[in-house]
Amino acid sequence: MLTFFKSHTDAQINDGSGLSRTNPLSANQCVNILCMLEKSPHFSTLFNSLPKISEISAKSGSMSLVKGYAGYTNELVFAFFIGQCPDLRKKNLLTEALLEKVKNLKTYPPVL
Repeated sequence: MLTFFKSHTDAQINDGSGLSRTNPLSANQCVNILCMLEKSPHFSTLFNSLPKISEISAKSGSMSLVKGYAGYTNELVFAFFIGQCPDLRKKNLLTEALLEKVKNLKTYPPVL
């Protein structure tokens, strides 16, 4: 089990999945983890293993009511989750719109 501490908030990864009932990670915690991983000697292996979506290198995750992405662009590290959305079509449209916004962000912190 990995444990990360950030701003008095513990994040635990028990099963290797960030999007799981046993791993309640926030988007901010995912970004912090990805930033720490950039310092790893194995970062290039991780980065090259991520699926590419246009100019974005990211991993998706989904459960019945949740869909999310976490990854990297040339400009930033990002993560977002869409929760409590039973409408699959709406969830996919929101995801596509957010990925497009992420792709076009040029500053950090982003202003949406």
